[in-house]
Amino acid sequence: MAATILDPHLEERLIAERRAAGIDQFDEVWDGVYVMAPWPSDEHQEIAVFLSRILFELIQEQGLGKVRQGINLTDRPQEWTKNFRVPDVVVFLNGGKGISHGSFWTGGPDFAVEIVSEGEDPEAKFAFYGALETQELLLIERDPWRLQLYGPQPNGMRLLQDTGIDGKDIVSSVLALKFNLQRTAESVNLRVANSDGRLWALSVEADVETDNA
Repeated sequence: MAATILDPHLEERLIAERRAAGIDQFDEVWDGVYVMAPWPSDEHQEIAVFLSRILFELIQEQGLGKVRQGINLTDRPQEWTKNFRVPDVVVFLNGGKGISHGSFWTGGPDFAVEIVSEGEDPEAKFAFYGALETQELLLIERDPWRLQLYGPQPNGMRLLQDTGIDGKDIVSSVLALKFNLQRTAESVNLRVANSDGRLWALSVEADVETDNA
């Protein structure tokens, strides 16, 4: 459900209340339009922490770049609060375009993750990520479960790979990692494999639907 607030005083009060309560960490601004995002579900946060931990170990601890969870990413360094998104996880490799400005980052991520929530339209962010020349964007859908990897194109992002439960691997050429979804009796396993043979798996309790690719 979407809502439009035409009363500027009510708008200012709602934003101020969210900031005071500390529930605005995932809010975004799209070309001057304030987008209030619900706090991520426990499952959503678990997936984000799981991926962040792996990427931090493989990338940041090895001195290969920076890994962040929930940053403000903008294409307007002079007025960043007028247009920014908050990806769930991002990787900026050394020598890439990412620049930290303290409160926000500019430049296209080398790898970004968006965990799709109920009612969210991830494609609405494609033009933003494409304009920044984000090298790879991993979408994690959960109803039904699906992984999709996108790369940049002039007007947005283009689909590179797509898989469902018990389907083929999603292969990141940027990070040399493989991602897949495996079915168990009562859960879905999100698996990440490194080129050196290491494997990580997160078991998420869920209603499993057959959706192979």
